Amino acid sequence: MLLFCDEQYVSKVALADLLGMSVSALGRHISALVDEGVLLPAFPQQATHKDQAYIAKLK
Repeated sequence: MLLFCDEQYVSKVALADLLGMSVSALGRHISALVDEGVLLPAFPQQATHKDQAYIAKLK
């Protein structure tokens, strides 16, 4: 998942499609990675923003 988000923001729907997962199942993984600081949301103040997407944190 992190490879897809390495250089650009990617939405949950796009990630789910790329990984062959449901959006709801993927959401649990994304939440954990955001909590760990590995993924960064495009709209951190609005978790349910309609255009929410995620990018991998640069090392």
